[in-house]
Amino acid sequence: MTAFDRRRFLARTGAVASAALGSRAFAQPLRAFDILVKGGTVIDPSRSMQARADVAIRAGRIAAVEADVPASPGTRVIDARGKIVTAGLIDLRAHFDPSGTSGRREDALLARHGVTTAVSAGDAGTEDFKAFRRHVASRTAVRIYAFVHLGAAGTRVGPSGRDAPDPVAMERAAQVIAGNHDMVLGVRIRPPRSNEEAGVAAITHAIDTLERAQVRGRIMYALEGGPGPAHAALERLRPGDILTHTYGAGVGSVLQGAKIVPAARAARERGVIIEAGAGRTPMDLGVAAAALEQGFVPDVISSGFDAAAGADAAMGLPAVMSLFLELGLELEHVVALATSNPGRLIGREAKLGTLQLDAPGDVTIFELTHRSAASAATGLKPAARWLQPVTRIHAGVVR
Repeated sequence: MTAFDRRRFLARTGAVASAALGSRAFAQPLRAFDILVKGGTVIDPSRSMQARADVAIRAGRIAAVEADVPASPGTRVIDARGKIVTAGLIDLRAHFDPSGTSGRREDALLARHGVTTAVSAGDAGTEDFKAFRRHVASRTAVRIYAFVHLGAAGTRVGPSGRDAPDPVAMERAAQVIAGNHDMVLGVRIRPPRSNEEAGVAAITHAIDTLERAQVRGRIMYALEGGPGPAHAALERLRPGDILTHTYGAGVGSVLQGAKIVPAARAARERGVIIEAGAGRTPMDLGVAAAALEQGFVPDVISSGFDAAAGADAAMGLPAVMSLFLELGLELEHVVALATSNPGRLIGREAKLGTLQLDAPGDVTIFELTHRSAASAATGLKPAARWLQPVTRIHAGVVR
C-alpha cells in the first residue's frame, strides 16, 4: 500500500468511525426529566451564575442546569424566556397560626409569593409546639422550619423575657428544642419594648436553655423589642445569632445620630447575622438607606409574612426584594439574600436555596416588571423595578 493509499484508507476509516460515533450518539435516549424550565435567565449566587440556561428537575431534585437541555417525551416544559429563574425563595421570618386553621390561606399566599421554604418566627412556644408541628408544619405544602418562643405559648400571646423562667420551664423548653432539632433552629426572643434589662435577661435565658438542650441553636432577637441607645443586649448575642427588625426607627434603631451604633457594628463583625426586618413592623426606609450607605448591608431579608394580619401580595418576600433593588443592591445580591444565604443559615438540608445538582427541586420564576404602587401597610414606596413571581416549583411539583 502506497503512502497515498494509506492516507486515503485512514481518512476513509476515520470518516466511517466518526459516522458510527455520531450514530451512537444520536441513538442515545434523551435524559428523562419530570420538569424542564427552558430559556430563562438563571441566577444562582451560590455559583456566581447569571446566564441564560435550562433547569431540569427529576424525582424532586435539580438534575441539570445547562445551556440547552432537550425535552424528552413526557417532560413538562415551562417556557421561561424573558423571565428570571432562581432557587425557591426562603422566607426566614414568617408567621403562621399555630392551630393550623388558616393553613390553606397561608399556602395560597406563599405560592403567590414564590416561597418554597419558610421559618416560623416563634409562633409556637414550648407548650403548643407539638400542635404546631402536627397541624401546620406537617400539612403545609411549603417546607417549614421554626424558632421556638421562649415561653409556654407563641409570640402572638405576648412578649417574653421579663421574668426568669423557673427550672422546670427551662427544662421543658430544652426538651422541646432537642426533640424537634430536625426543624427547630433555635429560640425566638421578643422582649418588652424599651426595656433593655429584660432583653439582656431574655438572651441569657435563651443561651441557658440551648445549653440544656445540648444543641447549637441560634437566637433570633428582635431589635424593635427594646434595646435603648446603649444596646447592651447586642453585646450578648453570639456569632450565628440573628438580629431582626434591624432597620426599624425609634429606640431600637441601629442608628444613633445618623451613624451605626458601635454595638451593632461590633455584633456584625463578630458574626451576628443581620436580618432586615419588614412586615407588620415595617422597616424605616431612611434608616435602611443610611445603613446601606455605611456598609451595614443585611445578610438575609424576610417579609414577616402573616396571613392572619390580612397580608396581600405586596407584603410578601418579593416586595422586600424589590425594595432592596430600589435601595441600590444588585439583582444577584438581592437573590442571595432570599435564597442561598438563608439556606445556609437553616443548615438542615444540603444545598437548600441553590440550583446546584441534587439540590431540592425548588424553583421560583419571576417577571421583572415596573410597578407604580405598593401596599401602604408595608411601608414600602413604589419600586421602579418589581420582582413578580409567576411560577413556583416546590420539591419538583408546580404549585
